[in-house]
Amino acid sequence: MDNLPMKIMYFALLAMAGWVYFYICVRQLVFDFTVGYRLIKVFDGVKEDVFAAQGARRLNTISVIMWAIICAGFLWLVIHFAATYLIIGFAVGALGALAMYSKRLGPRTRYNFEAFCRTYCRFCTDDALRQALRMVEPYGLFVRKITPLRDAKHIFTHIEWQMSAWLLSATADSLPETQAALPEDFSLVQRLADITLPSAFKAYRTVFGE
Repeated sequence: MDNLPMKIMYFALLAMAGWVYFYICVRQLVFDFTVGYRLIKVFDGVKEDVFAAQGARRLNTISVIMWAIICAGFLWLVIHFAATYLIIGFAVGALGALAMYSKRLGPRTRYNFEAFCRTYCRFCTDDALRQALRMVEPYGLFVRKITPLRDAKHIFTHIEWQMSAWLLSATADSLPETQAALPEDFSLVQRLADITLPSAFKAYRTVFGE
């Protein structure tokens, strides 16, 4: 009983260490699997001179191996040298961190998406495509696939614009009520016909079935 206060203190310290272990090590490993690989896969089919998916996937794999070794090393130290009650404290801290950050894991959160862009923007040579990806996420959408479209040109005031475009296929788990309550006969083609669209963009209206 005399050592009980010390044991409680050590238990709390190991619980805090478990929280830090998850936050720094395990969370990065989860990020690589649930965000890195999944978003890199979105670029499959895109030309290498637009986004170097192979290089990005290689970097992500190196990160996975590095953090897996770090996670396994720390876990081995705790299991090998700590008493049973301290191991339990470490696990409690790690599981508590998991419960706290579970909603922030995965590619659907804006923070993780922006972290992906910051990490892998070096592989995306086209600024317009990177900005398009950044504009999608704040609306609660998750990009599932990127399809390169045909090149087009537009002549304005005797200047010829050479244009390239991509079709971003996205899904949303929950849309705002104004969007979720769209009428059954809603037509995106008709909607595009009703709004003012810059002439240069009309070359890509056929994508929507027109």
